[in-house]
Amino acid sequence: SNASVTFSYLAETDYPVFTLGGSTADAARRLAASGCACAPVLDGERYLGMVHLSRLLEGRKGWPTVKEKLGEELLETVRSYRPGEQLFDNLISVAAAKCSVVPLADEDGRYEGVVSRKRILGFLAERI
Repeated sequence: SNASVTFSYLAETDYPVFTLGGSTADAARRLAASGCACAPVLDGERYLGMVHLSRLLEGRKGWPTVKEKLGEELLETVRSYRPGEQLFDNLISVAAAKCSVVPLADEDGRYEGVVSRKRILGFLAERI
């Protein structure tokens, strides 16, 4: 039935993802090249938060310098969802998310991919 669709059913694993301490210049360029406004940042396998391209470029004329590192102060705290959670129970919070994707992480905080609003809307549209 419609009511039992989990996030894992719509998960995407090929979305850009960055590592804490990685290059901000690399992150900014990859986000711009992939047309993504934001992406998850991990510490090892653990999901930490989202980084927004606008934040990486804030207050500058060009790209971040190669020396700059992706630190926690650049991240936005965005809740993650468990892959097994029900999509329909969480539609309102997903719709309210600032980013066009929400991150998935298991109970230990390990990153499991993202679910995009676009994909959710497409899925809903097929069923209406």
